[in-house]
Amino acid sequence: MVEEAEAAGQAAEVKAVKDDADATLSLALPALALAVKKVNEIDVNSFYELRGMAKPSPSCVACFKLCCMLMI
Repeated sequence: MVEEAEAAGQAAEVKAVKDDADATLSLALPALALAVKKVNEIDVNSFYELRGMAKPSPSCVACFKLCCMLMI
């Protein structure tokens, strides 16, 4: 009897964690899909253009770092 009650408590806790994770995931997946779409739209020549810059702006560098991480 004690084991059943303990198992039921653990099941409720696991369900709460799962529901929270599912809610967070449902928010993240559309953003991920949009990011992947935008990365796929990047022209290869943009990388060469960045390479040709003597000192790219910090925002430009950050953007390309993020793109490189998403390509991995």
